[in-house]
Formats: sequence, C-alpha cells, structure tokens
Amino acid sequence: MKGLFLAEAQFDEMLAALQEKKNVVLQGAPGVGKTYVARRLAYALIESNDPQRIESSSFTSPIPTRISSRGSARRRRAISI
Repeated sequence: MKGLFLAEAQFDEMLAALQEKKNVVLQGAPGVGKTYVARRLAYALIESNDPQRIESSSFTSPIPTRISSRGSARRRRAISI
C-alpha cells in the first residue's frame, strides 16, 4: 500500500469489484492518480510487480461524457493485463 493515497480497505474493495465484475471505473480530475491506482490494481490482480506484464493504452469515448473548455472530448485510459 506504500505510495497509495487510499486506505487499504478501499483498495481491497476495488480489487474485489474488479475480480467479480471484471471492470472498475476510476474517475477524477487530471493528476489525482487514477492511472497509478489502475496499475497497482493490475499488479495486485496478477500478483506481480512486473511492468512488462501489463499494457496501458488511451482511448476516446465515441460519445463524449464531458467536453473540455477547448471543445475536445476527454480521453480515457485502459490497462490491459
């Protein structure tokens, strides 16, 4: 749990949801650590800290959920294991 801004119980709850539902949604302002938490969840799920075993990609929703002040759709990130 070192380096996470979450309580261990919150992390465990997200991990359980990911294992049960196969999907979790992390939302928040840019820079709050969503990608970091997603990577930590992936590492916990595969029981390894090997960064070569996970892959990160970005995608844009076909239906914009929010339009920024510059008029572009917000990008989303996915972590593949």
